[in-house]
Amino acid sequence: MKKSITLPILCLTIVLSFFVGQSSINAAESKDKITLRLFGLPKAGETTVTSKVGRIMVQEFAKEYPQYVLKPFKFATPSGQMDEGPLMAIANGLAPHGLYVNFRQSSTYIDHGFLAPMEILLARIQSKNPAVREVDASGKWKEDPTAEEIEKALHDLKAEMIDSIWPVVYRSNPTGTGPKSREKHVWFLPQDILTKTIIYRKDLFRRAGLDPQSPPKTWDEFIEYCRRIKAVKGEKDCYGAIVYRGAGVSYSIFSFMISNGVRYIGKKEDGKWHATFNTKAAAEAIYFVLQLCSEKFKIADDGKIYTTKVGDDENNKIYNQLEVKEYTGCVYDPMGGGEAWRLWQMGQIGMNTDYLDLSKIDYDPALTSFAPLPKSPKGTNNGELNASSMGVFAGSKPLAQLGTMRYLWFKKSKAMKKKFVDIMVNNGYGKFLNPTDLKKFGYSDIVKTIPKAMRETVEISFKNSVPEPYGKNTQQIYKKVSIPINWALERPELLAYPKEKALEKIKEQLDIAATRVDQFMLNQLTDKQKADRKFWGSIILIIIFGVFVASITWAWRHFKKQEKLMGLDNARYSKYYKAYLMMLPGMLLLFFINYLPLILGTPIAFMNYEFVIDNSWAGLDNFAAVLYDSRFWDSLGKTFYYALLVIGLGFWPPILLAIMLDEVPTETLKYIFRTIFYLPTIIAGIIMVFLWKQLYGPSDSGFLNQIMMSVNTLGPLSASCLKILLSLFWLSLVGFVTYSAFKLKELSWPVRAAIFAFAAALVWATLYPFINAWNGPSELEIDAL
Repeated sequence: MKKSITLPILCLTIVLSFFVGQSSINAAESKDKITLRLFGLPKAGETTVTSKVGRIMVQEFAKEYPQYVLKPFKFATPSGQMDEGPLMAIANGLAPHGLYVNFRQSSTYIDHGFLAPMEILLARIQSKNPAVREVDASGKWKEDPTAEEIEKALHDLKAEMIDSIWPVVYRSNPTGTGPKSREKHVWFLPQDILTKTIIYRKDLFRRAGLDPQSPPKTWDEFIEYCRRIKAVKGEKDCYGAIVYRGAGVSYSIFSFMISNGVRYIGKKEDGKWHATFNTKAAAEAIYFVLQLCSEKFKIADDGKIYTTKVGDDENNKIYNQLEVKEYTGCVYDPMGGGEAWRLWQMGQIGMNTDYLDLSKIDYDPALTSFAPLPKSPKGTNNGELNASSMGVFAGSKPLAQLGTMRYLWFKKSKAMKKKFVDIMVNNGYGKFLNPTDLKKFGYSDIVKTIPKAMRETVEISFKNSVPEPYGKNTQQIYKKVSIPINWALERPELLAYPKEKALEKIKEQLDIAATRVDQFMLNQLTDKQKADRKFWGSIILIIIFGVFVASITWAWRHFKKQEKLMGLDNARYSKYYKAYLMMLPGMLLLFFINYLPLILGTPIAFMNYEFVIDNSWAGLDNFAAVLYDSRFWDSLGKTFYYALLVIGLGFWPPILLAIMLDEVPTETLKYIFRTIFYLPTIIAGIIMVFLWKQLYGPSDSGFLNQIMMSVNTLGPLSASCLKILLSLFWLSLVGFVTYSAFKLKELSWPVRAAIFAFAAALVWATLYPFINAWNGPSELEIDAL
């Protein structure tokens, strides 16, 4: 007996000793090595000059700070969206220590407490007191840096940035908690400053008869250049520029907006953010883009460009008499995708607005060149200013925060900057660097070789640029502003109106969009609007709860009624305890998988849930916000529509197949057809995946797409007959369900009412495409483009 007890205890002791020893080893290693997960580390296989510089920086940092191990942050995401990876990693407790931050998402990251104040961390690094860099047994800092040390660190950080970026990185946290949380801090550190410029193809300029040394300087010149490039003769079509339609169109034309004095979002006197894009200047910029995309033009033999003009009869007469090719639009305006980049690489697009990044050279100076953005009618050519930035995740342990800040500041050191310039110069890219940096590190002779146009582009672009939107919730601002822009671009008939009238119509759509941004994105509501939303939110919640309770009560009474009919209502539960015990594991599994997460997750619906900072109570605000968001109703409607189509289209084929299998004349054929029908259930899953992928492939090679496109090859009569046949097939289903609701009188009235409701839903599904086509694309559809 003793031996039987001693052996398990000995094994348990060995196992515990192993784990204790292993944890001791890990603890010892953690004192020596601190692993830092960072965005933006260079990949091992890349051979570009900038990747080479990045690897050298990592190697130099490892030599100076051997206690740190740098690892690139990786987190698989379903869609690959920018914020999806870090947010999922934060939720799973695997957050990167160094977060990538752009201007649009910065406010959200700051408000939710993701970022640690950088000037305090830098003060710890620079302080002569080693105690400010040490933690106690509980993992908290032993001491804090002095106010003078923090002020010096703040001054050093500001010296690393241009003045226009400083308000973006140095601001307060409006949702912070604690006595000092609302003070201003530096939240992230820009790595590479970017500004929008025009990049143009010099070879295509020459083919269009344009001077490559004289890029367009005004909007009028820009559209003229685009038209002449569009008229270039050749085997392949050419385009003057690129305008991406869809959800990103407001980002695509942002440079024109800024040049005309438009800002998408701004602050009121009370410090609250609000939409500022509903101005006449914005309408003028949209009208200009509409001209680029849809205006018809002709080029006479003498090279003069003609367009139709409202009220100019003489000009229009000349336009109509010209026996030359008519062009519609002078830019390439796809809904998205990589086709535009391919056309640019093939030399079919003349100009593009893109970032000028002096640290990443990925263009051929023999074919392309840069130029400042063209001046708007206001005489300004402001561009967008952006930066790839890094912040320190506030949820990391103190020593990891300190190590991340050390690495970010190390990259900004004078030695690393000089090394970067040296490598770029040695690899032949010196003339593409900032002239100021070249002079600072002793390469003044190279500055003289930089083309004057390039120097002016760098100087003008950085001087006139303004930061992209960085206020509250601005990660989604481009999608919101794209809605009225897409509305205008889908209506080329606006060009036939007098310009002022067209601008008024565009301005009306901008006003509607701005109101929606203020209400739904920035939550700028009056007290009455907030009260109304809470009232209706509570009413809907009560209705949902009432329906749930009524459903449970009805089901309980129904089963009790059945028990009574079966004579089981007086049966003792103890009589069936074995059955209940057999059901218990399954019921517990069902409870833990389905119901427990629902119960634990329900309070989140009434809270402002946070990952890093403390949660706050929201009450019914979340429900009210959803009820007043049209995207929710759009999504709900499309979900019901999809369900109806699945049920409707999935009803007739199985019935017909069952009838066919039952009516097969011989037993042999029955077995053959039944085998064919059942065969997919025994085919390997991987084969089924490929079959489904082939069936529903979104490309032209998809089987269902081929069937649908084959209809286009039919003649008018055949196509009409096919459409009538399919319509009759669908209407027969609608008629059958409606007939059943009235004729199946043996069914109870609730069942008949449910059938009638389903029939009404099928009628709605039939009419929905026509209603949707009449109303035009919804906000949800535009967001999905």
